[in-house]
Amino acid sequence: MIHSILTINNLSCFLGGVKAIDNVNFSVKKNELRCIIGPNGAGKSTLFKIILGTVKPNSGSVLFFGKDISTTPTYKRVRSGIGIKFQNISIFNDLTVEHNIRLALPNKTNQKDVKVLGTKILNRIGLDINLIDRAGSLSHGHKQWLSIGMALAMEPKLLLLDEPTAGMGLKETSATAELVKSLNREGVTILVIEHDMAFVRELEAPVTVLHLGKILAEG
Repeated sequence: MIHSILTINNLSCFLGGVKAIDNVNFSVKKNELRCIIGPNGAGKSTLFKIILGTVKPNSGSVLFFGKDISTTPTYKRVRSGIGIKFQNISIFNDLTVEHNIRLALPNKTNQKDVKVLGTKILNRIGLDINLIDRAGSLSHGHKQWLSIGMALAMEPKLLLLDEPTAGMGLKETSATAELVKSLNREGVTILVIEHDMAFVRELEAPVTVLHLGKILAEG
């Protein structure tokens, strides 16, 4: 029986001659909420990109539900259940909220169900907005949440959140912490990169500290 949804073994990666990831080992259990913290240049975002498959490691392996996906293309990793909210907000400002959700849904989704699913996702992330609103008209915090909603549209088994509270005020940050904890209680395994320590404390989750590409501490 596989208890870890994600396992990183002896992972190392050079970027431009710099060792961005240096022999990293850790695992994430199913239904776990885990934070990864560390200063700029610690290797946090590089680690996410390796998990997603957009950056190739020089050595080591990435296992997803016990299967080695180290050479698996990114689109297959997404289809197998890995979702991500990037550090930069990844929405289409000129399209409606509904169209953003529609683009994120699997191709097999019946278009008749798009509005129902779109409303369900918005309710799930607590966005009290209209599906026909233009995404570019949303507040910064709501744009961040829409990005999370788009990542949830494919029902990921593992959700990667890269700085989900970047640019938010205290109230939005606290609300985002509640959102992340709520999604985790629903059974979504979540790995979060964050600099805001107040947000990390609110999550009350295990923390992995990266520094110069190495794990400095965990607990």
